Amino acid sequence: TIDVSGSMRATDMEPDRMEAAKAAARAFVAKQRRGVRIGVVTFSSHAAVVQEPTADHEKVLAAIERIRTQRGTAIGSAILASLDAALGRSGDSSLFSDIGQRDLTGSLEIEDPVEPGSHPYGVIVLLSDGQSNQGPDLLEVVDRTAGLGGRIFTIGMGTPGGAVIGVE
Repeated sequence: TIDVSGSMRATDMEPDRMEAAKAAARAFVAKQRRGVRIGVVTFSSHAAVVQEPTADHEKVLAAIERIRTQRGTAIGSAILASLDAALGRSGDSSLFSDIGQRDLTGSLEIEDPVEPGSHPYGVIVLLSDGQSNQGPDLLEVVDRTAGLGGRIFTIGMGTPGGAVIGVE
């Protein structure tokens, strides 16, 4: 799950945060054994599955190369889209099916929560340089992710000194 917000163009990492994130994603794919299913989700003001989970790592690498920056940072939406992809949900069974981009409703109520981290395919690697400023409440999404057995590993992009970027 890769942040594609405009701030990822900052040049405090070489050559910029976006390219550093893509390099990290490529390295992650390269270290996975054959047969491991990997998907790609990008997020800015909304989240999108740009590559459904697949064991074809060449497709995953091609999806990473196509990533371009956009505006906004909706981390909660990114996590929900990532879970949808990891759990094979879509349409009416999607975690997005009954929620707006800004508010969660009871659609994610978990009747029988499971042990956090117990879902073997519910792993999200989140690469981002910022905090969520749009979409569903991040803490609620994270709590519900844990209740579904999912795990989120976060990689922060940027340097301690940060960077200033210009707006077009």
